[in-house]
Amino acid sequence: MSEENREMRTTLLDKIYSNWLDEVSAAKGKKKEDVESFLNEAHHVKRLKEDGWITDIKKYSGFRRWTPGLTGYKDQIAVIRASGSIRCTRGRFSGHGSQIISEEIIEKLHTARVSERFKAVIICINSPGGDALASDL
Repeated sequence: MSEENREMRTTLLDKIYSNWLDEVSAAKGKKKEDVESFLNEAHHVKRLKEDGWITDIKKYSGFRRWTPGLTGYKDQIAVIRASGSIRCTRGRFSGHGSQIISEEIIEKLHTARVSERFKAVIICINSPGGDALASDL
């Protein structure tokens, strides 16, 4: 892919993502920054309802520490979420849209791997694509 083609596609994807953020923020009555922050953080179900992201909480969504198999929290699973186009590094044509930077994901994976706290890692990636080398890394 030529640098010009990459720039054009990145700009297009950033515009689509920005438009989507505009639509969701208008529909939920939230700021764009709040919607983007929401996408990039872990969530507690009760807070989602309090903040107006969801309308109802089903009774099975609230488990307690004494639920079978969940006591102690000794073995934990790390969840790494990433959203946006995949790139090796932040570039000058990055725009304001969300990106997945391979260097940052690699660092998070390494941190989770060396930690004795986590027994497994789940990676949730929402991406339209991007740099093939960055994806391989």
